[in-house]
Amino acid sequence: MKHLILITACIVLFTGVSFSQGESASDVASVTVTVVGAMEVSAEQDLEFGTMVQGNAKDVLSNETGNAAMFRIGATSDVNITVTLTPPGILSGPGADITFTAFDPYRSDDATGSTLTLLNGWVTAGGGTLQTNGNEVYLWLGGGISLAGDQAAGVYSGDYEVAALYTDL
Repeated sequence: MKHLILITACIVLFTGVSFSQGESASDVASVTVTVVGAMEVSAEQDLEFGTMVQGNAKDVLSNETGNAAMFRIGATSDVNITVTLTPPGILSGPGADITFTAFDPYRSDDATGSTLTLLNGWVTAGGGTLQTNGNEVYLWLGGGISLAGDQAAGVYSGDYEVAALYTDL
């Protein structure tokens, strides 16, 4: 009988019968991030109407690269950015305010404005979305004013603000 118990115990031990507590499994997932450079907006050139005589009007077209305001937007290449335009509405000075009418901007991929693309409808919409083709994009902004016949002499000014942010980030 002792041999029978011993043989049974050996069979149980050597046949791989186990009394495990349960199975476990695991896996890992990677954690990654793509970092883009900070965005920068800078006014590189002011919008200049020059010196004018009372009662006259003048337009500075957005594609007049010598007089139109120019903003440089530095951003990561090949991303979408949303640009907000806030024209001054009025120019203030020593006399009655002068109404400023903003014109739709032009876009260029270089500071010379060698290739300008009209961004139609942007003034009405308050801006828009565009894709960067390099690390910089330039916006050229123009507008028009009309002086009253009795406009007080002096310097009149206002601020044209351009803001930008990454759209898809």
